[in-house]
Parts: sequence; structure tokens; C-alpha cells
Amino acid sequence: MEFISITALTMAVFFLTLVIAANDRRSQQDPPFELIPNCLLTRKPILFLTGPRSIFYFKSYWNIYPSYLAEHGYEVYTLRLPWRSRKIRRQALERALQSSQQNHQSYHLFLDTWALEDLKALEMHFSRTVISKNIIAPFLDSGSDSTMPSLNLINEDSHSWIQRLLYRGHCRLLMTDTLPTLAALGGTEGVQLKNARLLLERAQVLAERDLLENS
Repeated sequence: MEFISITALTMAVFFLTLVIAANDRRSQQDPPFELIPNCLLTRKPILFLTGPRSIFYFKSYWNIYPSYLAEHGYEVYTLRLPWRSRKIRRQALERALQSSQQNHQSYHLFLDTWALEDLKALEMHFSRTVISKNIIAPFLDSGSDSTMPSLNLINEDSHSWIQRLLYRGHCRLLMTDTLPTLAALGGTEGVQLKNARLLLERAQVLAERDLLENS
């Protein structure tokens, strides 16, 4: 019995170490890239909302996206919502939106479908704070609502088997297949810069809208 307990403890420690190391490695990705010149900047900041997190996927939810846009001159923030609880997440989001509204601040939101559900119950009260919603896709579940307006990114399964296994465990733990794929979240080294470029193109479209609305 003692041998079994030691073995189980050893396996648990090994697994935890593997998970932490994989999250660290993904969060430290910093691929070199050339800046795209003459980007039209949004008048309003860009705000990324974190989706659900778990022991399998908890660091740098949006990977390189925020820093990529910031390097191009955009004012970018990330609101790190609580990991999973709907109630606690919505309370935290409501507090953040209330604070922004009181300070007459508004944002272009980038979010996934999980964070969108958190926002739905609140956005009617903060219409002046939420200027636009940009939903990240594709989703793991090919049967997800295709009519949902979303930013469709490149989905290529070129990440390591460890990252793939952990992200699948993350989605299974949350009991949902309607989250963006790991590639869509910028976690796939093979296409992350291509997808970041697509986000940059969306940001420039938002900048054009800002310009027209303020002209």
C-alpha cells in the first residue's frame, strides 16, 4: 500500500511538473517578426477578455496576440477574469465595466464564446463601454453556430503533441467543445504570426470605424 501511495505521488508530481513546464514554454513564446508600417490605430483601446482557464491551460491565455498588437502601436489591455465560475467571472467583469463607464472609457473587445456568455447578461447596461465585440474562431466543435459573427483564424494542428493533449484535457475538464482551437488562440507556433496578422487587419478595420464615427 505504501509503495502504491509513493508511486501515485511521484506520478502526480511528474504530471504537475509537465503541465507547469508546458504552460511556461507556451507563455514564453516570442517569435521574431517585422512590423507592418503605417497601421491606422484605433481611437479606443483594445481589451482582451480571458476565457476559462484550468490547470492544463492557465498562462498567457491569448499568447502573443496582445503584445503583437501593442508592438504595432495599439493601446492594448488584458482583463484576466477568474478561471471558471460563471458567477464570479460575471461579477468581476461587471465591476470592471462599471469602473470603465464611470471613467468614460470604452473598448474594442476581443473574446471567445465563453467570455461572450459572461458579457451577454451585462452588455445592455454598458453599451457605451463596449464599442465592438470580436469573437475568436474557429471552434473545436464544428457544429457550433456558424451564424455567429466571428474572426475566423487559421486552424492548423502543428503544435506539439503535449500542447495538443493538454489543451484537449483543458476542454474536457470544462466539459465543452465550443472554445476556440489552440491555433486560434495563438498557441500554435506554425501559424501564430499569421493569425496575429489577421487580428492586426481586424484592428485596422476597427480603426477605420473609429475614424468615421468621429469625423
